[in-house]
Amino acid sequence: MYRFNTILKINITIVIFSSLSFLFNSCAIVEIKGKVVDSKKNPLSVEVIWQNLVTGDTIDNMRNDSLTGDYRYLLPQHIHYGYTFTKKGYFPVFKNIDLRNNNEVYTNEEDIVLTMLTVEEVIAKGSFVVDNVFFSNNSKMIDDGSKYALRAFGKFITDNKFTKLEVHGYTDATGDDSYNIKLSMARAETVSDFLRGFGCSQVSFTAKGFGKANPIASNETEQGRSKNRRVEIKIIK
Repeated sequence: MYRFNTILKINITIVIFSSLSFLFNSCAIVEIKGKVVDSKKNPLSVEVIWQNLVTGDTIDNMRNDSLTGDYRYLLPQHIHYGYTFTKKGYFPVFKNIDLRNNNEVYTNEEDIVLTMLTVEEVIAKGSFVVDNVFFSNNSKMIDDGSKYALRAFGKFITDNKFTKLEVHGYTDATGDDSYNIKLSMARAETVSDFLRGFGCSQVSFTAKGFGKANPIASNETEQGRSKNRRVEIKIIK
């Protein structure tokens, strides 16, 4: 059962996300819901930041239920949304949902559990993907929609005073192996340069390119290939 103020936030969110005229002309609303917990399955109260991944604009900031960790949001169609869960002392979780070409009304019935890791747990994990950082095919450049995730990660670096990191670049499986190695290195260098410019100038970055190695999704679909065009971060100290 959601509290009144949570329901009120949902209704206000719909208005904020889009103009009234858009809402009246489009009845297609997508509901997503889930729970935010820590590694011990304890509910976490977090800030949720919503973004338009095409324009890079921040749409709104809100909080989930502070007692249960539950979140539930209604999204108008025709936007590629990024949403970030943040809490001091924890590594931010980046998610996205692409509704640009979707005209169906549906509810995500799955109770999605988002586990947030502490600084110590992140270091122990080794390398990890920085989600919501997108590369086009055959490109080393990041788009505007990727910059929020990198800024949030840069803040995480500076807040925790990390001084040495490795940035690992990857490609999908298309193309020549030697070309992919060079492209993945260029992607790692692009991300390293962005983080230095954002405020991590005192951090030592080492860029490495691994080409199509270690895919995290199928290379048989564009969605899978998009996930494989990625960067991973390894915190050294």
